Amino acid sequence: MLSTAELEIATASLTYGETVLERQTYRAQVRELETQWQEWLNEEHAPFLSSQSANEIYARAWEDGHASGYSEVESIYVDLASIVQRIFNNEGFN
Repeated sequence: MLSTAELEIATASLTYGETVLERQTYRAQVRELETQWQEWLNEEHAPFLSSQSANEIYARAWEDGHASGYSEVESIYVDLASIVQRIFNNEGFN
């Protein structure tokens, strides 16, 4: 699993490449790093949720924040997860 800072460092070190194969390799590497990061986000900020629910939060955070970078996605993710946690607490689920 990778934190946001580790993800940013890892992706910055990758080279996009000139050939189709190099670009495909680059995209596969980024996807793998982002998957590890998503697992970290789920475990770090939403351990109280099922993986399906945490992935829903991630999808929304990604949709709303990826154009501004990984830190923005994390910020939105944390906000959404904290709202869900407060709802659970208010409804007596925890």
